[in-house]
Amino acid sequence: MKIYRVIGLIVSYLLVLMNSGWSYGQTETDTHYEFWNRPVEISRNPDVLYFPPKVAVTLVDQNKQPVQINHRLYQLLSSNLEDYFPGVVVDDFVDNYWDIKVQPQVGENNSFFLPYFMQMTVACMKSLTVLDDAFELEKAIIDSDEYVANADDVEQVIKALLGKYQPIANKMLQAYKKDRCELSSNNYKMAPVVQERLMLVLEKVLKGKNDFRVSSADLFVFSKTFESLYFGSQGLWVRKSLNLLKETLTSTLGKFTSIANISAFEKEHDSFWQFLRETSLVDQEIKNITDYCVVNTDDLFQPFSFTDCKAQSPLMLIKLTLGNQSSLVVGVEQP
Repeated sequence: MKIYRVIGLIVSYLLVLMNSGWSYGQTETDTHYEFWNRPVEISRNPDVLYFPPKVAVTLVDQNKQPVQINHRLYQLLSSNLEDYFPGVVVDDFVDNYWDIKVQPQVGENNSFFLPYFMQMTVACMKSLTVLDDAFELEKAIIDSDEYVANADDVEQVIKALLGKYQPIANKMLQAYKKDRCELSSNNYKMAPVVQERLMLVLEKVLKGKNDFRVSSADLFVFSKTFESLYFGSQGLWVRKSLNLLKETLTSTLGKFTSIANISAFEKEHDSFWQFLRETSLVDQEIKNITDYCVVNTDDLFQPFSFTDCKAQSPLMLIKLTLGNQSSLVVGVEQP
């Protein structure tokens, strides 16, 4: 008998789907699949000042090659993915290959990101080895407009500002990649007026919220200064999105039967109803089993063995694992 095991790896987290033989009391694994995060896609549209990067994970094998799953299994798993991502979630299932893409949009849904961006901006400014660098970045946060208001050559002024600020922000990105800016190198404390200003520009950047106090020059210098830290392939937006994707997959796993309840699939039951009560299956799983195990209404009240039914049908018992959490799912084998 066959069993599939799913473990997804999202950056430091692994989600694997395994197809294995099953017998009473033991599991043998012969196939290993993973959800693997794909290279981040970042918009380079010259007409767009800044754009959230796209985050995606793909089902692959141990060699990181995309693998196929049958459509019924895809429907069973994807229908239980909670759609609470900020922005838009796209589940692609093309030619039996499964991608989960997260394409955020600037808007109110990004309120989820705002506290994290505020917290990590301050933490990463504390990670700078030179305190004066943090104070220099305050100028990019507080008011860039004053530098260009009376400039004869605005383009050159902005170029000079970015040449000064971007290298400092890039040092913050390195600290974020290393330890999430946990190791402070200075005693920087952001003043209330700077915090207020940072909130204004972040609301503009993340939520698109209009505020007359944030000029186009301010927005340009700010977004370009922190472009790599905020929108880069290893920056704040990607990290937070991947964490949210992991939380969503973990929540999905929680909807299925616990691995601790595996004995309910092994033993004989007085009736089909008793089996359902002990396994707490989701609706699509119940449909999968009734399609192959229940011929007529009388079968609902007869002794029932999932093991016997599975041996005579394309049903498969799938073990889904994410971190320390494991669940069991009843799917239908690829024809």
